[in-house]
Amino acid sequence: MPQMRKSLHRGYNESPPFLSWGRIDRGLGNIEVRLIDYPDPERMKLVFSKGVKGTCGNEVDSNEISEDAASGLFTGGLQNARKNSSLCFEISGVSLAFTHQIVRTGLASFMQLSMRFTWMKNPNLRIPESIWEHEDLLARFDSLHDGFNQLYQDCISRDIPYQDARYILPSGTETYIMGIFPLHVWLDTYAYRACPMFMHEMSYVWWRMKQEVRKVNPWLAEQAVISCEKSHKCMFQGREDVKEEDCGFSWRATHERRNY
Repeated sequence: MPQMRKSLHRGYNESPPFLSWGRIDRGLGNIEVRLIDYPDPERMKLVFSKGVKGTCGNEVDSNEISEDAASGLFTGGLQNARKNSSLCFEISGVSLAFTHQIVRTGLASFMQLSMRFTWMKNPNLRIPESIWEHEDLLARFDSLHDGFNQLYQDCISRDIPYQDARYILPSGTETYIMGIFPLHVWLDTYAYRACPMFMHEMSYVWWRMKQEVRKVNPWLAEQAVISCEKSHKCMFQGREDVKEEDCGFSWRATHERRNY
């Protein structure tokens, strides 16, 4: 078989410093979410307003924005205009386990730190609260983290290709990913993935996305709701046994859990 080469180190194909402290992060600590591209709020409202009024046969030659018409795109019926805008987020410090799940959002596009091309240097590792709370398990986890990192560096020192050495690093390894979501995809995925029955890292990131959108477009942020907040009943479809009366994840409890 052809010999795979290690990527040549030119001083720029290293993992970013914020991912390379060799740190173990607890739960949701040090996760960053940034909104870096979004539609102009007023222009978006104008397009939505004209689209609804024009489709319904109303006057469209003025630039007067109808709040009711624009909001109508989110309540049913004429929703095609939701496909004409997109949101772009930078997400850093999340685990490989997280990114493995979020990239299943098929109509979104993603650009992720390449462990095939990049020397991960001294990668951070994320550990769930459920493990952190047990001192004996945490100690063993910490020991394994040191062992994985050392083995990874030993492989690199022997000129093992980055793309082979990355097999050693666990799914808790922290990474960086950029996601571009058409507006309708972001809203529909938020309704499902922001549910706290999903991995806590996932629901937290989607909640943070909403907070970022709220800073620049409060009107749009309010359109992002979890499915149960609209239906007033649990819509989770995972393997877990969800009973609203005793599990604590009823639509009301879900809504109140938005304050992380």
